[in-house]
Amino acid sequence: MLPSRGRLAASPGRPAMVSVLRFAEGLPDRQAAHAVRSGIDRTYALGLELTGPGFDFCVLSEFRERLIACGAEARLPDAVLEHACAAGLFKAGGRQRSDGTHVRPQREI
Repeated sequence: MLPSRGRLAASPGRPAMVSVLRFAEGLPDRQAAHAVRSGIDRTYALGLELTGPGFDFCVLSEFRERLIACGAEARLPDAVLEHACAAGLFKAGGRQRSDGTHVRPQREI
């Protein structure tokens, strides 16, 4: 899931976390990246410097492409669900949805 060449620029956990937040809030990539730059709560949750520049929105689509290329698109939601269950965020007997499908980004031609 990591880039095949060059030095790792940032933790892959950050675009993973932003992907979860953007899905939960129904934001497109550009707005999600802007929310990280402008929201102190997201900046804190991602462990970024408060005065830092954030990141470019294209990082999110590149991250999704790498997830799909290595067949790991189900690992991210499964890991989030596992941690949420361990934290007690889901109660037994309630309705919960854990069977989302991934959306493959369209490439412009």
